[in-house]
Amino acid sequence: MEWAQPDKLYAIFRCTNAKHADDLVNKGTIMFNNARAWADIEKKKGKGQGDLYEGVFAACHPSDVDSVTFYNKKYNDVECVSNGKLLYFRRKSVMQMPAFCFFLLKQSLFDCSGKEGKHTLSTYIPGTFFQEFADGLSADEEKQPSLVLIHDMEEFVKMIKRKLISMGVNESDVLVRCVQYLNKHIPFYNSAGSPEELFLKDKSFSYQAEGRILVNTTNKLLIDKLVRNPINIGPIKEFSEQSNTDCDQGIFVKMTADVHAVD
Repeated sequence: MEWAQPDKLYAIFRCTNAKHADDLVNKGTIMFNNARAWADIEKKKGKGQGDLYEGVFAACHPSDVDSVTFYNKKYNDVECVSNGKLLYFRRKSVMQMPAFCFFLLKQSLFDCSGKEGKHTLSTYIPGTFFQEFADGLSADEEKQPSLVLIHDMEEFVKMIKRKLISMGVNESDVLVRCVQYLNKHIPFYNSAGSPEELFLKDKSFSYQAEGRILVNTTNKLLIDKLVRNPINIGPIKEFSEQSNTDCDQGIFVKMTADVHAVD
């Protein structure tokens, strides 16, 4: 038996430190970041927390003159970087757009029972994820890794949208997507159009099962406000759980499901 909707979400995770987790649960405190910062993090801390290829919409060989010319002229704010083998193209404006990331707990992560009826299902989330996304391992309690499990993603996203709209953001500019994974070490092109490249990551990150909320804006004042200062969307205690246990070795997540066969 297989899941009829393997991508259906059971819950989402947010991995941070104890202080930020407490603020998220009790105040709904959200901190946005951007692709520029993530690319810089890899330079400083290595791959995992950061990704040097964030925001890239295309890649090609330096000898492919036609593609180099096309990608450079695709937008009026293109920048090009090289890893020594390929040229990577991205937009300066897209690299600044505010984004909020979280881990997606999909049905497909749980083994589907072969029998109908109520079952307790479990899945394992490796410690690698928490080691990369926790803010630190200091002895300071506030900097200890902490996990927030959010059961109602729909309501969580609605609350974020309401807050952003109150700040002047158009609802259509709040993009919520699952990250897609592809091989960024070969030539590729994002034909979906900008800023969809911010929902593309290299396949080496596929274990992260990441989702993102992106604010599609070039308004410098709004970007500065969101990236530099947290926003409060209101308490989410009614549909979330917080755990300050050490997750370095990974965790098992259990859920109770009423399994039925679908014709």
